Amino acid sequence: MFVTVTVVIIVLLHYFVIHPLFFSPLSKLPGPLHLKLSKWFILNKARTESRNVYLQKLHEKYGDVVQIGPNEVAFNSLEYMKQIYMGNFPKEFKNNGIGFYAQFGNFGSKNLFSTGDSQVHLEKKRNIAKVYSKTNVLQSGDYIKQKVDQLWAPLDTRLQHPVNVYPMFLALAMDVVSGFEYGGQFSTNFVSKINAGAAGLSSTEKAPEDISQESSLERNPTELFEGFQESSSMWFYTTLAPQLWNIVARIYGIGKKSSRAQQWIYSRFQQALKSKQLYQGPAPVSNVLQTMFQEMQTKPKHNLNEIASEIADHIAAGHETTGITLTYICWELSRPCNQHWQQKLHEECSGITDLQELDQLPILHSVVQEACRIHSAIPGSEPRYVPEEAKFAAVLHDSTHTRVPIPPGTIVSCQPWSLHQLENTFGSHTAQFRPERWLQDVENNESVQEYERRLKRMNNSMFTFGQGNRMCLGMHLALIEMKYCIAQMYSRYETKISPEWCRNVYKGDDANVLMGTAPNRSTTDLDMMRMADTYTTRPIRDECWLEFKSRDTINASG
Repeated sequence: MFVTVTVVIIVLLHYFVIHPLFFSPLSKLPGPLHLKLSKWFILNKARTESRNVYLQKLHEKYGDVVQIGPNEVAFNSLEYMKQIYMGNFPKEFKNNGIGFYAQFGNFGSKNLFSTGDSQVHLEKKRNIAKVYSKTNVLQSGDYIKQKVDQLWAPLDTRLQHPVNVYPMFLALAMDVVSGFEYGGQFSTNFVSKINAGAAGLSSTEKAPEDISQESSLERNPTELFEGFQESSSMWFYTTLAPQLWNIVARIYGIGKKSSRAQQWIYSRFQQALKSKQLYQGPAPVSNVLQTMFQEMQTKPKHNLNEIASEIADHIAAGHETTGITLTYICWELSRPCNQHWQQKLHEECSGITDLQELDQLPILHSVVQEACRIHSAIPGSEPRYVPEEAKFAAVLHDSTHTRVPIPPGTIVSCQPWSLHQLENTFGSHTAQFRPERWLQDVENNESVQEYERRLKRMNNSMFTFGQGNRMCLGMHLALIEMKYCIAQMYSRYETKISPEWCRNVYKGDDANVLMGTAPNRSTTDLDMMRMADTYTTRPIRDECWLEFKSRDTINASG
């Protein structure tokens, strides 16, 4: 008996301690010893919504290569990012259907984002990508402008009163992206229904008691957006511990609202699929439903649930990421230290409505690009697997530059939150919102050639929309939509942080952007607008209250 117990202890010690610390192919990599022993330590950081900040601290201590699990390595450099993502490392190893992304399917079907097989992904992507091409987005300009321009009437009724811009921008982003999914006829008009003067996600309409579930969500989208937020709040259990999702959902009594949001997406999909009505209003030149359905008729690659799954993914991700980024742009511009950028935008953008012309404006571009950098809507790690055929290695920063081969099947990743703070790429003060970094530094005699080289390196290092074949399909739509919105907004208004919401607005220009739960009850706007430490971020309090002042009033009084 004693011998048996001794043998079992020795085997367990070898498997769980000795091998990972001394004999594993990754054992020479830097990183905390406890992370090398078990994946549950880094998983717990994700569960407690502290992983992104923790990884950044690890990179600051250990460098651009850190082992964070027995079979997982985090990287933080442009060179590694290119190898992993431009090299199109797969989302699954041997297409086994297991991994972080496998749980992102909907209605029992995979979509582009959850497809692990790289070849299958490329085949699926080919036609859908055309919907979001820059050419198609620009040709859909009338539709985008019509949706964005619906903001001004409700804002004009709230001048110099607090406006909660976070739900307002979520509604706008939903109004835009829904047309690219279902077609213009079935796009939403939530901007006119969200009450931006109320706390949280509230509506201007109250649905009758006998109205159907889908119609209720249409008239009062409060619960719809809460459903998407509920789903996002469960991201850890959805992606990293799906076996625990049902248990946790029952414990916390959640899941009903997110289920209703899914049902709303599918119901709208069915309505659009069955409709034969002609639509005369502005609309995107093509949409996902039409594109995938036509492909299904000629090449039966898709079933209807696959189309619905694709639409659901675009609806959820498209409205959240764009709405979040617009919120952070306007908050940053409303801070006292950044309000001079409002005047610069007004001078550059006033009178310009052509989307192609707006897309080329340097100040507008620098403001949007800087927000995408430091307030990336998806700041968390994008895991990939080292493929079987790859010869991938980490080079250590020791005296001999030791080369450590990373074996196939190892999980490798970079995270935007860390990549976007590399000073050798983005210059100084990388944890701060500084749009000037994207402009030529004339004051310090930067030549055109020097500026172009610096700009190229920064652009190549941006990871907001991913890199390689898996780049976000909606990048052009998001950027054009945000640029038009910001250009028109600051042509019409000035904004400031509402003193009713935050009485302690930080006035200095030396504060870093913050992520994660505040360590104390600080009430500065910096803490109130902390980024949630999650895969997809959001304002930590789910709100951002600004006050708008009409420039017509300003000009008249001046």
